[in-house]
Amino acid sequence: MNTEEKVSPLISVIIPVYNVEKYVAQCIDSVIAQTYQNLEIILVDDGSKDSSASICDEYERKDGRIVVIHKENGGLSSARNAGLDIAKGEWIAFVDSDDWVSPETYEEMMRALIETGAEIATCGRVNEWMNRKKYKNDSGEIMVLDGRDNMMRSHNVDFGNEVWDKLYPKSFFDSGIRFVVGKKFEDIDLLFAVYQKLNKMVCVKKPFYHYRQRKGSIIHTPEPKGLMDLWRSRKAGFDHFEKEMPQDVRKKFLYILCIDAHELWNNGAEAPRELKKGFLEAFGEIAEFFQEHCAEIKAAHYSPSVRFVFFMLRYNTVTSYAILNACTKLNNWRKRDDRNNGNKWIMYD
Repeated sequence: MNTEEKVSPLISVIIPVYNVEKYVAQCIDSVIAQTYQNLEIILVDDGSKDSSASICDEYERKDGRIVVIHKENGGLSSARNAGLDIAKGEWIAFVDSDDWVSPETYEEMMRALIETGAEIATCGRVNEWMNRKKYKNDSGEIMVLDGRDNMMRSHNVDFGNEVWDKLYPKSFFDSGIRFVVGKKFEDIDLLFAVYQKLNKMVCVKKPFYHYRQRKGSIIHTPEPKGLMDLWRSRKAGFDHFEKEMPQDVRKKFLYILCIDAHELWNNGAEAPRELKKGFLEAFGEIAEFFQEHCAEIKAAHYSPSVRFVFFMLRYNTVTSYAILNACTKLNNWRKRDDRNNGNKWIMYD
């Protein structure tokens, strides 16, 4: 190992690839172009049916830092786990194959880790649509989070629940932490396990990660099981931290759970008849939770629309479903109508 490698520990960047021939080259190029060069770039072809696999092989021939795995399709969690199983780096990063990262991403995150002694670094992001961008955590400051309260704030509340805007020590994964195969929104469960081990995290508030918003991605193709997985994962985090959770964190957490529940209902209201039974069964569980926390949610200063959704969702009755279903259709009609007029209209304040 040369001197530069000793100063700059190896980072394994894991990129799961599945049917993204339009985007994967931009993703790989952005990692190759990092100012931090001591990288192992692991491309996991998860049984792609388009030219993604051959694109990965071509990059492996061009750059000795790239390793390609070809496997049968097993889903995003399976692909990420396959990358973790062979990763050699002291540090682990994830990038989704339709996204990309700014050139200085890993250099600045590694510097922040070294300077603060933190165990994990996270960064800001840019949500990228074709014609617009939305920035998150982009103030430029370096924020250190330590102590139990801040770990709770990190879990699904202030800094998102995605794995791809973070840099992790491989030792965390050597202890057996892996993604849950067969479950959607698997990031939440993995981060929940990580945060239970974590003592200090540093947030580099610069928009390094570019998160492409496109039709066909998992987050934009919600379905009953996936949305229920999301609800249950977030609720597990709430249940774990509940007894010691500061009031401001509880308020945010309950707000997010209410939004998730409405998203589940919103999709259920327009789902095919054969899927409606699954949605209705899920709402028995959701109604029980909201009834348990009724007084606390009513006391919070949520927007009128959120309080209305909560009021309807806490009752597991045909009447509440009918009323919410009618409001959902009106909401969707309003959004379509305002879109045609070029106005922005959202359900929540």
